[in-house]
This record gives sequence, C-alpha cells and structure tokens, in this order.
Amino acid sequence: MSDDDPTFIPPPLPILSSQQQADYDSLLIDLNLKQAPVQSQSSQPPSKKSRANSSRYSSSRSAWDRTFSSAKFARRGVNPHLQLVETMMRGAIVRWGAVRQEDEDSDPLPADEVKLREQQVKDFDVIIKNLRDMAPVLKYMYLDSATCTAWEILIKKDCVQTRANDTSKLKTKHEYFLPDDRKDVLFPALRNNTVKTDRDLGHPMLRYLLLPPHMRMHLPPLEFRQPAPDTPMPTLSYVTIDHPFAADLAPASSAEAQKIIDGIAANTLVLTVDDFPSAFWEEGSYDPEDEAKGLFKGYMVPRVLRHTWTGPESAMVEPSKKRKKGIRRDCNANLHKQYVVTPEMAGNALCQVRTMLSNDNWSESDGDFDYEQLFNSVVAILRPDPATPAGVRAWAKETLQWLQDQTFGSYKPEEDDEEESRPALASVVTRIFKQRAT
Repeated sequence: MSDDDPTFIPPPLPILSSQQQADYDSLLIDLNLKQAPVQSQSSQPPSKKSRANSSRYSSSRSAWDRTFSSAKFARRGVNPHLQLVETMMRGAIVRWGAVRQEDEDSDPLPADEVKLREQQVKDFDVIIKNLRDMAPVLKYMYLDSATCTAWEILIKKDCVQTRANDTSKLKTKHEYFLPDDRKDVLFPALRNNTVKTDRDLGHPMLRYLLLPPHMRMHLPPLEFRQPAPDTPMPTLSYVTIDHPFAADLAPASSAEAQKIIDGIAANTLVLTVDDFPSAFWEEGSYDPEDEAKGLFKGYMVPRVLRHTWTGPESAMVEPSKKRKKGIRRDCNANLHKQYVVTPEMAGNALCQVRTMLSNDNWSESDGDFDYEQLFNSVVAILRPDPATPAGVRAWAKETLQWLQDQTFGSYKPEEDDEEESRPALASVVTRIFKQRAT
C-alpha cells in the first residue's frame, strides 16, 4: 500500500457520553489545548468529596488524576523501565486501529522486534484496564490524533517521577538492611542524605548482601554488630583512596576468597545480572545445586513490597501481626485497588532492593549490571509459559504465594471498596447483589 493510497480509512470516532465528553474537555483544558469556561474557578467540574481510601480511578476524582494514576501504577506494577510513549502508541495502533496509513506495518519484522511489540501491547492492556471509565475518553483522543495533537502531548507526560520518588524514599530506610532491627547494627552507619557513596562493595556489611551467594559463601560469616571498642577499624577514607577496601577485609580463608578480596580491593570485581545478589535469597538457604531454593525470599524483598504497596510504616511488620485493622486507607494498594502480588510487582521490588545496596540511584544499568534485564528475568521465571518444566512452574506459584502472604497476609478489601465506581443503587438492588453472590 503506497503512502497516498486513497483506500486507507481510519477507524471512526466513538460516541462519548455526556460525562465522557466532560472528562475529555477537562483533559484538553489541563493540556492547555482548550480554554476553561469563563465562570469556572477550576478546570475540573465540581464533584462529590472522595473518601480518604477512594480509588485513584474513582469518578469523584478529576479526569487528570484518573488518567495519570494509571501511569503511576505502570511504574510500580507494570514495568519500572517502561517506555511509556512507545507502549501507548503501539498498543493503541493494535487495539484501536491505525489513524495514519504510515502506522500500518507492511514489511516483515525481526523476531526480537515482534516480541518487543507483543510485550508493549500486553503492557498497554494493563494500563488501559486500570484507566477504567477513562479508557473510552483516551480512545477517542487517540482516534482524533490525526487532526488533534492532544494524544501525543498526553502520552509524553510520563510519570517517571513516581519511580524516582520510590527510590529516594527507600534509600533512607537503613533498617531494611538488618535482619532484626531491634538488635542488629549496621556499621559503619550510612549517611542519611542524597549521596550514596558509602554503600556498594565499599561497605563491609552491605557488600555481603550485594555479592552473589556463590562468592559470599567463601567469605567469613556476616554479623550485623558493632565491633568491640578495641578492634582496629578502617576510616571512611576508603571511598577515595586507590585501594579502598583492603584494610577492612577479613583475612582470606581460601584461594577463592583471596581472589574475591583482591578484586574488591583493586575495584576490579565485576557484578552482572547473570548472578543475582545474595540479598535476593533467604539467609542461609542458598544451594548451588538448587539455586531456586530460597530465591526471592530474602528479608528485604517483602519489606520493599510492603513499603511500596501497604505503606512505609508497615514495612518492618509481618502481615500476620498487623492485618487485624487492615491496611492504611491511603496506601497504594487501596488507591490502585491492587491486592495481589504480580511478577511485575516483584520485579520492581527486586530492582529497588539492588538499587538500595548500590552507590548509584535508579538507572537502567549500574556498571555492568543491567536492571532492565533483571526485571525481565524475574518476570519470566515467576510467570513461566506452559513449556517450562513443571518443577519451575510449581516453584514460581509457591514463591508468588509466599510474597503475597508476606505483603498482604490474609487481608481482603472491604466489599464496598468499589462502590464509588458505580452509580448509587436502590437498597433492594444492593441486597440482591449480596444475596446472589453466594
């Protein structure tokens, strides 16, 4: 088909309801593409007061809030490395149709490009599902994009700040590093500011959590305690001198241990995603003959999941000890109506755990360590396809259930949590819903 083929006909614009039209106009006003009504004091129509725990997608919230809440969710629950613009464009073309002739694929694509586009469509589906009643509005905006620039402007307003905020808050949670924060001590203590140059392999305790377990097993056992006052300790100048770590390393117990120590001391030890950090495993569980044993059950993992989804104040408390009163009304789980740990949520948490241990802030890579490959690897093993060996599928199911139990425990949302998303009903109809639910 040539670029000027007159047979190309874009999909027709859908018909919007009066509420959807109001939401569409509201988005245009917030995008500075339409002037607000003269008598309006706000670009948003008046709405009823929302409850503290109302979903971010409730009709009581503005069209702008509902739209960008899904983008925020995408950073935590879909893919922290998501290329939002490309994902939204590819998904819209596939699900809603091409609005320009050049958007249609005419030539065969390489296999890796086909796989990438398939994943983009899957991610798009999750985002659109979360948009709920805003989905038809965005579909209209996209299908009108041949003549209106609103769609392109909207999808370029990415919410990468959500991921940055999570990372910034987590890096000050030094207690998450300790197996038992009531008795364990992190020594030397970390600085509580924006700089993270006192972590990574340069820290005599955190290096144990960062090293792969097959390396860590050659070193003396890790003890989270402050040395006795008369024990010679290195100064924190190790972060600037040429051979920074030799002074605070225990004597080598084997040739392999000496090799690791020399690599750390010379700053030549390379860590890659091919070997996960030992922090990902339950303490003492690593088995080189069965590496899945204890994997993703390191104590930091559920703490980061709870920090992200049920609130920072819940991170250090096991669900069984705190779920009698439920979870905070304004936590992300309630705001996004997300109460099931998914492989993507686990992948995001594991990326955050690794970032907490590193000197660097969030990035696509840390030296030779590829965070995007880490995320993709976690999702792949926790969501195996049918061709995957049965033992792996069983392990993935059990591991996700463990993460679920550690994050939410037996918590179930209240039955009326979704009431705001539908119109008020007569009491008899509400009773019928409950009667026929059993």
